[in-house]
Amino acid sequence: MPIVVECKCGRSFTTSEANLGKRGKCPSCGSIVEVCAPMPEVSRSLADPVNELAASVSEVQPLDYPALRTELSELINALHHLTQQLQAPPQATAPSQKEYKVLTQKDKWFSGKFDPEKIEQALNAYASQGWAFRGITTASIPGFAGTRDEIVIVLER
Repeated sequence: MPIVVECKCGRSFTTSEANLGKRGKCPSCGSIVEVCAPMPEVSRSLADPVNELAASVSEVQPLDYPALRTELSELINALHHLTQQLQAPPQATAPSQKEYKVLTQKDKWFSGKFDPEKIEQALNAYASQGWAFRGITTASIPGFAGTRDEIVIVLER
C-alpha cells in the first residue's frame, strides 16, 4: 500500500511501504523528508460525542455564561478522553510478560557515589513507576588496575 509523504514545501508524493522510516528527497524542491507511517484515523464513534458537544456549544446564547461553562467543560472532558484513547500505549500481547531493569554504580542516579540514601531514592522513584525490587548481588568487574566489586540491583515489573 503506498504511503503519502508531505514536504514542507507543500507538495506531496507517494512511495512504497518499503521506504517506511527512511529519508528521501522531495521531487519538487529537493528537501530531505522522512517517510513516516500514516496517522491512524479516528473512528467515527469516538469523534461523534465531540462533534455533538461542539454543535451544542454553538447553540448557547452569548450571555448564558453558566451554560457555556458547562458545555465547554463537557467538551474539554470529551477531548481529554479522546486524547487519552489515541495516546494509550499498546497492550502487552502476553499478560505474564515481565520487564527487568538493572541498576549499577554507573547508573545516572548515583553519579559515582553509591550510598544507601541514593539507593533508597532510586528504588522509591522506580517503585512509583511500577518497578519492584527483585534481587541484589555483587559482580567482579575487571579493569586496568585489577578487578573491583560492583553492586548490581535487579528490578522487575
